Amino acid sequence: MMMKGPIRELIPVEAAVSVKIPSRETIRGVKLLFSDEQQSHTMENGRINVKVPKLLDHEIIALDLT
Repeated sequence: MMMKGPIRELIPVEAAVSVKIPSRETIRGVKLLFSDEQQSHTMENGRINVKVPKLLDHEIIALDLT
C-alpha cells in the first residue's frame, strides 16, 4: 500500500498540562497565546494544572508569575 502524502485533516483534541511552580512564585494568570484566550487553572501540590479544551495543531501556554 502506498502512502498518499502528508496529513490533510487536523482533528482537535483536549489536552491537560501540569507544570511545577517554584515555591516563591505565585500565578497571576494563564493565557493561551495562539488562540488568544485567558484560561482557568488550578493549583495542587505546588503544580499548576491547565486544561486546553481544543488543541488543533499547536498552542503556547503563557504563565504570568509574580
